[in-house]
Amino acid sequence: MLLKVLAYMGLFFVVVLFKWPMTRSGRMPFFTGLVWLIFFLGLFNALFFFIQKASGMRIMWLGPLAPPTGNCLGTFKAYNNFSEFLEMVVPLSMGLLILQNYRETGKSFFRRSVVLSRIASLFSKSGLLSFGIVLIISALLLSLVTGGFVTFPITIFILFVFVIVSYRMHDRWPLVLFSLVIVMAAAYLFWLGIGPILHELQFLFKDLGPQGRIVTYKDSLGIIRDFPIFGVGLGNWKDIILKYHTMVGRETWQPGIAYNDTLQLLAETGVLGAACVVSFLFLIFRKAIRALRIGRDIMRRALILGGLASMSAALIHCQFDYFFTLPSHAVVFAVVAAMTYRLSNEELRETGY
Repeated sequence: MLLKVLAYMGLFFVVVLFKWPMTRSGRMPFFTGLVWLIFFLGLFNALFFFIQKASGMRIMWLGPLAPPTGNCLGTFKAYNNFSEFLEMVVPLSMGLLILQNYRETGKSFFRRSVVLSRIASLFSKSGLLSFGIVLIISALLLSLVTGGFVTFPITIFILFVFVIVSYRMHDRWPLVLFSLVIVMAAAYLFWLGIGPILHELQFLFKDLGPQGRIVTYKDSLGIIRDFPIFGVGLGNWKDIILKYHTMVGRETWQPGIAYNDTLQLLAETGVLGAACVVSFLFLIFRKAIRALRIGRDIMRRALILGGLASMSAALIHCQFDYFFTLPSHAVVFAVVAAMTYRLSNEELRETGY
């Protein structure tokens, strides 16, 4: 576990400190390409999800190595993990949509030209990107993951707040663009059939997870009470939980993880470790929000906007699942955090802060 954490930290600092090639205008095509790559990974998973659904789950990503399940799960081992990944991809892609749209519309001195260019952009890369985001949102909600129903609307709300903070409503087009994508996704879901989604929403607040998770949360709190300062050490949760684990009625399920990354972090690293992580995240969010408020570069702020919302989605969902235990999720989070931090620093430096 310690080696994994060091690898994620190393990846973060490589993205932050390495001198990536820049264009003459100071733009960094590396980060734009990176976000496009993450978007296409999410789009591929969404399309594979629909293929699985159409085949009645006869098509599996790893064939005989895939676990037996009745849920569509893309290229992941569990449909929860599939949903978690798409939750990070959607807001990041929304930021990319702003960037791409401004690239295509450009600057115009005549309002009519602006309107026509924005309409034309909907039939170019921006339009294809919007359609891709609609497919990803549809796959996310049709996966029927309860955590997705909680995380996705909160993330979209946070995204709208960041848009208002970033553009201060001088230009309402990003807000209109996001609204169009959400409306298109809702219409597409209605056309596909939203009966299963509405059925799942009925149980959203009645049962937020199996009873075993609630008991595991209580067991984790017992570990934190006994080892409050330094914790039990990274990776040792699954060993020490045997002393706290209540086996009555749960003989068939042995918790190897806490199903709550915050509780597991506190149990394994104590208050000191959690304070380091909170300080790290606070530094990134503080710089990014300041860059959104006082920055001037629209395209750079668009990527910062997407990065902030994507990180928010991960931090929300990790409160009721094992989000950062998966290397795929942790790697994407480390890359997005590094990109957000570096672009925020550059934006603040250009504005004199």
